[in-house]
Amino acid sequence: LSRKQLESSHGSWRLILLDLKRRSVLRRLRKEAYIIANSRHTREVLLEHGVLPLSVTTIYRSLPPREWFEAGPRESGAGGGESRGAVRFLMPGRMAHEKGVPEILRCVARLNGEGLADHFELLMIGRGPLSGWARRECLHRGLRNVRILDPVPIGDMLAHYRSADVVLAPVKCYESFGRVPSEALLLGKPLIVSPRGGVREIVEGLEGGCILIDCEEQLVEAMRGLIVDPARLREMEDFLATRTDVIRTRFNHDRMCEDYRRFYAGILSAARGAAGSG
Repeated sequence: LSRKQLESSHGSWRLILLDLKRRSVLRRLRKEAYIIANSRHTREVLLEHGVLPLSVTTIYRSLPPREWFEAGPRESGAGGGESRGAVRFLMPGRMAHEKGVPEILRCVARLNGEGLADHFELLMIGRGPLSGWARRECLHRGLRNVRILDPVPIGDMLAHYRSADVVLAPVKCYESFGRVPSEALLLGKPLIVSPRGGVREIVEGLEGGCILIDCEEQLVEAMRGLIVDPARLREMEDFLATRTDVIRTRFNHDRMCEDYRRFYAGILSAARGAAGSG
């Protein structure tokens, strides 16, 4: 699908697949012998639409950059504690409705109205159909504790992740995997996240470092809770620090390459077997 078509189908991953179905792409997928899905969720939706189970292999492909893996999380306690100052929220990604941009700005306005403006700040990094609107909205609402940047180089993005206390991923669409949650967890950053689609697999077993939300009211409650209770934020950081091995195993480029090697080896083996039997 084109970007415009994807934007028009942002309600859920299922809607995107239904668009694909109308374009006869799913009929083509049903005829393919080998398909790679980048999450169990994507695989399940494909199966629901008639793709044969033996045709679909799941490989986590949308991994953070290697720099994320090589950098790893900082030691627990760095910059933490009760006297950490204003809580720094980071929301990276496409500036679009399906990423929850309007909701997050409304939440900031509500929290500022409660007198918490000096106790937190939000950095948004990305570009999209709501880029201009978001900047105008911040001016209109007087959201002085919100900063919006266009996309930055990987090295600069890593630095922004490093300096953040909490990463926000309040997506409204059913993402097939989701890079932002995996990037945050790989760096040991607590998450406020909507566990939709493949994102649920990313946070599986790591819920102690995440706050799972499903609506705007839960988002503002989660942000408020971390702003007024620094100890809760420290608990989440400490939890993720004890799960470093699990996280690095799950989001591992070497593992992805090995999965691909096995996948192609299986195809070649099947092809040789078919040729030999013929």
